[in-house]
Amino acid sequence: MYGSRIDILTSFLDPCDVFADVGCDHAFCTKYMLDSGKCNTAIATDLRDKCLQKAIDLLGDYAGEGRCLFFCTDGLDGVPYADEVLIAGMGGEEMARILSRRIPPRFVLQPMRNVSKVRKMLITHGARILQDTVFKADGYYYVLLKGVSAEDGEGSAEPYTALELEYGKEYKSPAVQEYLAYRLERKERYAAGIAEPREKDTIWKEIQLLKEALGLS
Repeated sequence: MYGSRIDILTSFLDPCDVFADVGCDHAFCTKYMLDSGKCNTAIATDLRDKCLQKAIDLLGDYAGEGRCLFFCTDGLDGVPYADEVLIAGMGGEEMARILSRRIPPRFVLQPMRNVSKVRKMLITHGARILQDTVFKADGYYYVLLKGVSAEDGEGSAEPYTALELEYGKEYKSPAVQEYLAYRLERKERYAAGIAEPREKDTIWKEIQLLKEALGLS
């Protein structure tokens, strides 16, 4: 049932009392947390009724035991306290919007794009990013952030350089460097086919930033 992406995502989750899976869709991560005993109670949320129904169908037995609650809502709006929250497979802008209203005590995030906007929002709100890495599953790269809120962290968030804000404090690690090299190759191929000057200039700025992070400039 659990694909390799799900396996890797759940490996970053810690034991907790109440776990919340925001934008749960199929709710496989929620099921893993309950099946493994890594949480006592789980909360599954989704903005769409049809997606939430998949979670209800999958986790009906746990719901009957009072161990799983379901909320059709926008992010964490109206959701009771949860000490660990997973948000995965969502765009960075949407994720930042959700978290700007409420940052949970502990979080694991897997934004699909615009990751720098998530980092900036977390830092602005005093949250601490403890892990900022990349993993590869089923031929695709995924960025993953793990951290704690300002209330649950020790001290203030560390300042970020421009490169760290764009690619994370671990951008020099082998996993992230591999991902950045992959992105650079794709950007260069894409830039070669662009004729419009303004768009080409934007892409080349991204290429130069990637080269800087890779130590190639």
